[in-house]
Amino acid sequence: MTERHDPPWDDQIPEPDAEQLLSEWFEEEAPTREPAVLAPNVIAQTALTRRRSRWFVRDWWRDLFRLHQRPSLIPALAVSAAAGVAILLVIGLVLPGGLLGEPERSETFDIPAEAIVVSPDDEGVTATISEAIAQADEGDTVAILPGDYVENLVIDKGIELIGAGRPEDVVLRPATSDEPIILIDGGDPTISGFTISGPSNSVRIVASAPTITEMVFDDVGDQWWTYTGAGWDGFDDAAPSIMVELFSFPTIQGNTFVGGGEIEVANGSDAIITDNELTEGAAIFLNDAGDDTLVQGNRITDSGLYSIESTSCSELVIERNIISQSDPGIAIQAGCLTGTIRDNEIRGANVGIQLHDRTTAQITGNVIDTDGVALEIHEGAEPMLTDNELCGENAIMAVMRGGRPLELSGNTLCEGSPLIFD
Repeated sequence: MTERHDPPWDDQIPEPDAEQLLSEWFEEEAPTREPAVLAPNVIAQTALTRRRSRWFVRDWWRDLFRLHQRPSLIPALAVSAAAGVAILLVIGLVLPGGLLGEPERSETFDIPAEAIVVSPDDEGVTATISEAIAQADEGDTVAILPGDYVENLVIDKGIELIGAGRPEDVVLRPATSDEPIILIDGGDPTISGFTISGPSNSVRIVASAPTITEMVFDDVGDQWWTYTGAGWDGFDDAAPSIMVELFSFPTIQGNTFVGGGEIEVANGSDAIITDNELTEGAAIFLNDAGDDTLVQGNRITDSGLYSIESTSCSELVIERNIISQSDPGIAIQAGCLTGTIRDNEIRGANVGIQLHDRTTAQITGNVIDTDGVALEIHEGAEPMLTDNELCGENAIMAVMRGGRPLELSGNTLCEGSPLIFD
């Protein structure tokens, strides 16, 4: 006959055979115990000994049901249930999303009640973005639900075109390669929150001042140096990811550019290009940009050739950009540039900053650590150099040939980084 044991209480650690002992105790001694004393211990010990068992819920409910046959146990069961509810309530208050906890993050997009909604799948809403733009009036919002949209868009009014979901779930692809993916021709629209996917088309901005923010440009446009193998005429025409022309003034902020062509500002336009991420060949080309152009806080990696190039005769500002693995990092081709290049960080490039012709740009506060030349100055350039940190196999390579001598006081040249003057 199996030896009897007292049930293990809360202050005792169950032996390895506690499950068997408790079962025997239920069969033989539990009926003789007072229900009011028995109930809380049964609940506690059943949870303790069976908490790792997949049968825990079934066994606990069986034991509780058997005790429920005793009417005198009801008050004890009620107290236990109330305690359980109280514990769940406290947990609900402090968990994320509870009244006392941190708000739970949700990917649900709040669509304005008055918005024109677009979806390729849902009946009762507009099926294409083009139809929604045609319906919209100045100041209206067009909300694009997740899906793939194959169409070329024309925007000529000040509307808000927004992705109603994660950018990677709302994708616009061109229906034809003969037209821009998006043509912005007049008005000051806002475009945000979705993905534009290539191949060779561009977003073209004409005589407009749009805001383009929190977008993903996935292989949009082609790099200008694409070579077909037919001599100097064998270079394909550039297809920028964004083409800014004819006195436009867009704000291009907080976007991600992966591959494709550069952001090009041309024909007397200005642009504010800030806080963008550009990788895998994406770059910035300031081709006759105006005095109010600002290129600030962008992170450019693996651009292939230059990261930022300017042929502009203007006072534009290039500042606080982080550039790595490009050649050169910043290239100034214009002979009349009088702008400012300041507080940029350039690492890993073969040439950090390259200055051509007669530029008199102010080069100040930049940190350049390259595998080749930190600062390359060509004949006729007369920059003002202050407070730069120049490190590389060669700190400065300068071709002076009659130009005024460089003033290097106040700049830091790393030890072992020689100066080369021709």
